[in-house]
Amino acid sequence: MVKKVRSELEDEAGYNVYSMNTGDGVLDKLNQVNPDLIILDLVLPHESGFQVAKEIKSSPKYKNTPIIATSLKKDDIDKHIAALSGAAAYLEKPINTQDLLFRVKDILSRKENNQ
Repeated sequence: MVKKVRSELEDEAGYNVYSMNTGDGVLDKLNQVNPDLIILDLVLPHESGFQVAKEIKSSPKYKNTPIIATSLKKDDIDKHIAALSGAAAYLEKPINTQDLLFRVKDILSRKENNQ
């Protein structure tokens, strides 16, 4: 299920934010909102966030959609695997909202300039 949520990203920067509880059927869910950027937790209830990232990046429609991976894991190997899975950035939890906002703005700006 995809649902619109209020968040600091919306309140402070005007972004529309949508939430999904699992990565099951991620491409169908993404088609409902057609995101400019994806924030993906790497620890999901039924599947690996790394696999979900790979699935997203394997889709021609979303291969250029940036992903910010998040996790409680602080191991360098997780950051490396996230990058190999297609993540443009990795943020450790708990996430600092200002850092997240900076990363979102930076990534979207670079994406816009490359088009």
